[in-house]
Amino acid sequence: MDSADHPLRESGISGGLGAVGRDGMTGSAGTGSFPLDLVVTRPLAGVCVVTVSGELDTLTAPALIDRVRRELAGGASSLVIDLEEVEFLASAGLRALVESSQAVAGAVPGSKLHLSGVDSRAVRRPLEMVGLLPLFTVHPSVGDALITIGRASDGSGDADRRRPGGRGGSRV
Repeated sequence: MDSADHPLRESGISGGLGAVGRDGMTGSAGTGSFPLDLVVTRPLAGVCVVTVSGELDTLTAPALIDRVRRELAGGASSLVIDLEEVEFLASAGLRALVESSQAVAGAVPGSKLHLSGVDSRAVRRPLEMVGLLPLFTVHPSVGDALITIGRASDGSGDADRRRPGGRGGSRV
């Protein structure tokens, strides 16, 4: 079956340990007992979306970096990290986003890291406070990121054009 039908979910990640399943229902991810939950989908050829839920901190950030590297090694040329469900973003989480951006940029010429779901205070404030927000291509939603990636891949439109109201992104 296609991974878009059954997303890969890593639940219960703490210090890089966690259960891995393809049923989307592993562990007790919905109970809030796990500090980090990663769900991976591949909605388009060469495009990977990693949805992050929970806390992105010293204990959990290595799992995100590891997942990004595995997806790049598996052939993803564009990557979206959806942060909409992140409840806490520590400095180690910020570092993980920067390292993920560097990994994407170094993996395939022209590949980019896209961030979505950065409007919550828990995510936007740390990114703004340390001046990292301009380093990423930022989208209001995963859907907007996929539209931009689709335009870039088919050559229609300027994929890096800023959105009205300053909600667009800059090159990574």
